[in-house]
Amino acid sequence: MPVRSAVPPPDPALRTQARRLRKSAQLADRHLGPGHPEAIKIRHELANVYQALGRLPQAREEFSRVLQSIERTLGPDNANTLLVRSNLYGVVQLLGDHRTAIAEFQTLLEHARRVLGPGDSTTLAVANNLAFARYAAGDPAGAIQIYEQWLDLFFQLPGLDPALALPVVRQLALIRQEIGDLPLAVVDYYASVQLHVQVLGPMHVDTVIEQSYLAEVLLMAGRTDEAIAAWQAALAASEQAFGPDHDHTLGARQSLAEAFVVANRFDEAIDTHHRAALDSIRFYGERSSVARAAEEALRATLSRKLAAQHGR
Repeated sequence: MPVRSAVPPPDPALRTQARRLRKSAQLADRHLGPGHPEAIKIRHELANVYQALGRLPQAREEFSRVLQSIERTLGPDNANTLLVRSNLYGVVQLLGDHRTAIAEFQTLLEHARRVLGPGDSTTLAVANNLAFARYAAGDPAGAIQIYEQWLDLFFQLPGLDPALALPVVRQLALIRQEIGDLPLAVVDYYASVQLHVQVLGPMHVDTVIEQSYLAEVLLMAGRTDEAIAAWQAALAASEQAFGPDHDHTLGARQSLAEAFVVANRFDEAIDTHHRAALDSIRFYGERSSVARAAEEALRATLSRKLAAQHGR
């Protein structure tokens, strides 16, 4: 799946949690038996923690244990059994065995559709995981096809929580942006922002960030006036959601200034760059790399304005 920032290192608390859960799992197996619901619950949590830590072989082993126990207890067609199986195949995919993961996800999806129905939340989760596996395997077109089918079905079915569609709409937009299909990426980002507002509200941090993604792709697509309006809206929302001195707010102001430059609206660009430079100096310090970059952007825009005035 496309990402926009580096993955942070594992939280040290997760390592402590893994040690605690490992001991608890051993005690539960000894005193309750591996098929006891509490033992299954602990091992499932341990598998998730291992995955969060990036300890994928251990995660695969634990998910396999959980699957064996839960399948004996609940049967192969239970929704919880299918979810655990999906989690296991997700780890297989993360370990790099894309071919196996895709084949298993495809079989699991057909099984889930048959026993749970195409609109069941578990079935939709499996379809989402299959799309991710296809993207990770270098098949963005296959991922897009599955995401589109997912959304078509989701919005046809009554009573489903629209929050379930948030990551799907976002990932569809990101993939289209990554492969250069900017016209459809713009459509998807508009839909994503609208859905974020509906589900989370206009001032939620995820909504504000999504507005910035929309503005970014509008500028990439050459829709400069729309991009400026989107950056202005994103900046105003960021100031309310994060505050005037937050990294995201400073970045949104700088991006708005750059959009003004692209539109040859140099006076507005200079004013915005100047404000961004002052904010950067106040927040980071005069000698910081951020403040120096903001001042350099301001000087470059002044030069471009002079060049434009002299017909160069």
